[in-house]
Amino acid sequence: MPTVNIIVIPGTYLFNFNIMAAESDYVEGSLVVNGQHVVHALSDHQDGTTSWDMGTTNVVIRLNEGDVVSVGIQWPAGDNTVHGNKFNTFSGYLLRAL
Repeated sequence: MPTVNIIVIPGTYLFNFNIMAAESDYVEGSLVVNGQHVVHALSDHQDGTTSWDMGTTNVVIRLNEGDVVSVGIQWPAGDNTVHGNKFNTFSGYLLRAL
């Protein structure tokens, strides 16, 4: 899983991410803090009868100096893909420094 290194100021953060599976695929993404899966989002576009499906999640979490935050595909491993065209986003905001 790719890791994004962030300079973490100790405090409370709001993280949000959105994920969209490519047509006829299913993907589940995870927000990971220090190797621990904190929250998941999924997009299921397998049956072909639905319009595009977007998975989204938000979490408020306390981080300490040195914590590592990443987002990546949790499941399934293999052929399923994430839709491109800027539909997949990740953002984090410091709400309150400690």
